[in-house]
Amino acid sequence: MLILLINSLVSILIPFVTVVTVTYNAGDYLEETILSVLNQKNINFEYIIIDGCSNDNTLKLISKYKTHITYWQSEPDRGIYDAMNKSLKFAKGEWICFMNAGDIFFNNDILFDFHNLNNLCDFNIVYGNHSFLKRNRLQIKIPQPLNSIWKKMPMCHQSIFTRTAILKSNPFNLNYKFASDYNFIYSQYLISPYKFLYINNVISIITTGGFSENNTIKTYIEYKRISISKNTSNLKKIYFNLRILERRLVVLTKLTIKKLYS
Repeated sequence: MLILLINSLVSILIPFVTVVTVTYNAGDYLEETILSVLNQKNINFEYIIIDGCSNDNTLKLISKYKTHITYWQSEPDRGIYDAMNKSLKFAKGEWICFMNAGDIFFNNDILFDFHNLNNLCDFNIVYGNHSFLKRNRLQIKIPQPLNSIWKKMPMCHQSIFTRTAILKSNPFNLNYKFASDYNFIYSQYLISPYKFLYINNVISIITTGGFSENNTIKTYIEYKRISISKNTSNLKKIYFNLRILERRLVVLTKLTIKKLYS
C-alpha cells in the first residue's frame, strides 16, 4: 500500500513528459503550437517555452497563456540548439520532446498514448512518423531505417521522445548550427542502437520552410561532416558521403540560381 502511494506521489510530482517550444519572432505561428501542447489530454506533463528575445507579439502570447506554462524565458541566445540546451536546465520530466513554434502534435492524445506504451523502461529514444502539408494535402512521412543513419537524419525531431537524463548528459553540440540533433541521434545510435523504439504512429505536423529547410545547403554539409566524422574507420562510407555531398551541392546550387533569376 505504501509503495503504491509513493508511486502515485512520484507520478504527480515528477512530470512524465517535458514539452519544449523554442521560438524567435514566430508570433504568427506560436499560438497554434501552444494550444496543441496545452490541449493534450489526461497526462502529467510540463511545458517550457524558450524565446530568443523576440520583438514581435511573442511575449504577448506567452503572457496570455502564462498560467499554463511551467517555465518560460526570453533572452538572446546563440541559435536554436543553444535555446534547446537552455531548456534542459529546467526540464524535470522523465522524457522530453521539442515542439517548436509552428509545429503541432498530430492530435490531442499523443502524450496520453505515449504514456501508455509498454516496456518504455527498455528504451532511451522513442520516435514515430511525422506529417506535413503539401499542396493542401496532409502527407505522412515514415522514418528511414536506423541503419541508414550514416546517410542522413532518419526521423524528424518533432516526433522524437528522448529520456531527459540522456540529453542532459549529452546536450546538443553547438559546433553544429544546423544539424546538431542529427549529431546527437547518431551518437546515441552508435552507443546503443537497441535503445531506440519506433512506433508506427504520427506524432507531429511540422511546418515546411523551417530552420533546417531554409538552410538546406548548410544543413546538408553538416550532415556529411557528422557522418564522415563518425565513420573514420570505413573508407567506403566516407567515399560515398563525399560523392553524395558533391552531387547534392551541384543540384542545390542550380536550384538556388534558378530561384534568384526566376
